[in-house]
Amino acid sequence: APLGACAAVPPPPPVGDTAAGSVVYANNCAGCHDRDPRTNRLRVLNGVTPAALTAAYQSVGSMRSFSTTLSATDNLNLAAYILSRRP
Repeated sequence: APLGACAAVPPPPPVGDTAAGSVVYANNCAGCHDRDPRTNRLRVLNGVTPAALTAAYQSVGSMRSFSTTLSATDNLNLAAYILSRRP
């Protein structure tokens, strides 16, 4: 590389908004997984990445609709909220 050229630095991974995630959780998850994810009801504390949430949506029949009703941003926020509730 020419002198003074900088290698492209990838942007940091997006970070979810825990407050927004708590709303997504309350509206979509709390009915089955309890009001507080800290209880880990039905292993909800596994959903700490958008990929883990997507895998759960695909494998749990009652959650399949979330694949289309929750946006990528919703999933990012939801994962951040669930991660924030880990003990």
